[in-house]
Formats: sequence, structure tokens, C-alpha cells
Amino acid sequence: MINVLFIEDQPVVSEATADKIARNPLVAEIQVCNSAEKTLAVLRDEPDRWDLIFLDLDVPGAVGLSLAMEIKNLGKASVTCILTGNPCADYIAQIAAAGF
Repeated sequence: MINVLFIEDQPVVSEATADKIARNPLVAEIQVCNSAEKTLAVLRDEPDRWDLIFLDLDVPGAVGLSLAMEIKNLGKASVTCILTGNPCADYIAQIAAAGF
């Protein structure tokens, strides 16, 4: 069983996606965070709890790759999948180089 952290600020997207993910029998829990501040608090409180992280880059409190780099600094880049509508081509190379 895995615990999933889903970071997305758009309620329609976060609710529908979280519901779909939660239906997977391998998922024990899914928690949604809608800001960088909330995400970092959750990750600092229980860093080893999360087996899979889905990250939208454009959430309140995050600028560019700031939240992604914080997640990397907490040792969670290898379990983080970045899902974003941000069209910045430079981000793709930076994200790959950072180990996401």
C-alpha cells in the first residue's frame, strides 16, 4: 500500500484526480495540498510517509521551480512526478537535471 501526496491548487482538478487515484487498491491514503506552504509543512512533519508525490509547479507560494527544489532538498525528488501546464521549456531540462 502506498501513500500519495498530490499538490494542486485548482479544486476541480485536485478533487477529481484525488478521487481517481484513491480508487486504486494499492493506494492507502491520498492527501491534497493546495499551496507551497501546506506542502512543505506536510513533508517536514512526516517526510517518510509519502511513497509518491504528484506536483503541479504553479501553486500559491511557489515561484518557478522553488517548490520542486524544496522537495528535492527533502530527499523526495525520486518519488515525485511533476504534472503541470506550465509551458516553460527551460523547466523540463532543469527538472530532469535535478533528478525528478
